[in-house]
Amino acid sequence: MKTLMLLGLVLLCGQFSLSLAQEEEQGSKVISEVAASMQNSLKNAVEDLSKLDLIKELENTPVIGDVLKTTKIIVGNIVSFNINHAQLLKISLQENQDTESLSLSVPLDVSLSLNTRLFKTIDVSLNAKTSLELTTEKDEDGGAHLVVSKCQTSPQLLEISAKRTGLFGLGVEVSETVSNLAQLTVNQLACPLITTAVKLVPPALVDSLQNVVRGNVSVTV
Repeated sequence: MKTLMLLGLVLLCGQFSLSLAQEEEQGSKVISEVAASMQNSLKNAVEDLSKLDLIKELENTPVIGDVLKTTKIIVGNIVSFNINHAQLLKISLQENQDTESLSLSVPLDVSLSLNTRLFKTIDVSLNAKTSLELTTEKDEDGGAHLVVSKCQTSPQLLEISAKRTGLFGLGVEVSETVSNLAQLTVNQLACPLITTAVKLVPPALVDSLQNVVRGNVSVTV
């Protein structure tokens, strides 16, 4: 009798472990599908960054508008300021079990060009990593959507160079000013861009994701 009871307990534990493994596999699949959806949406959005006229985008923006004015004083009249190239690297989406939230990491390689009458073209290359915390919430109609609760971008300067004639060396002041402008610009653009892409995740996927994040995936023993 005891042997049968022990055997039943072993089988029960085995089924429970299998169900937990299936639950984890299901959760991983949902998170992967959400990440893939974000990757596709972001790829298209990042490609459109090169179409922006950054001077128009930034001149009336607090803080960066002032930095732009300071840059004009130091480098002279700015002919144009734009993003030459922006590449989205592979994003990372992970579950935070303690806080019922998700951590999203979005790495970007960005190349910007500042054209002036004095310095001709100044190119700045940056790597920017944006970290976000996401939560799931229910709409009034019962549908689920993703909410960005935290967003922070950390741009790092990779290279700064100039193409010009008759002048030698950018100088520390010019380099620091242009680098600062480029990093603030990426900071300004990254979070709104990524937040928009997050909102494009299909509601059906968000519903499934909410069950994973809140531990509502059923376990059948």
